Amino acid sequence: MIRLSQNAAYLAQKNHWKASRMEEAMHQSNMENARMLKQAGKEISSITDHSLDDLRRMGHPYAVRRPRPPHEAHIIHHQTGGRWLNFRAGWRATTKRSGGNFELRFTNVSPVAAFLEFGTKFMIKRGPINWVIANNWEAMQRNHRRQYRKVLHAETGR
Repeated sequence: MIRLSQNAAYLAQKNHWKASRMEEAMHQSNMENARMLKQAGKEISSITDHSLDDLRRMGHPYAVRRPRPPHEAHIIHHQTGGRWLNFRAGWRATTKRSGGNFELRFTNVSPVAAFLEFGTKFMIKRGPINWVIANNWEAMQRNHRRQYRKVLHAETGR
């Protein structure tokens, strides 16, 4: 699980703004970032061009002994077959607020998530959760700056 934390009261005090405006801006920013991360997670886990049988016929391309993935390692093939294989449905992005602190939590609750993220002795590390964060980091920062500017313009009238 990845946690990103911020404190609205500190930013507001540092800039002599009303904390309530900054808190609302941070809440909106975190909600938008949560939606963006969840969507990106679903996109990279929706590839349907190979079934488990196809991957077996390829000689287990994600095996540690001879890795040769048909796609970039972070891309996960969507499989049907119940809860165990449904990595795509397991993405969770939630926001939590405690006083002036805001937290964005991003994870996958699928039972296979840890195996895909960190690998096993038989399977290479795939890292889909960290890839989604890294690939969307700039967009998340732009979103925070956009919300910050809205508060700036509201407070200063510029």
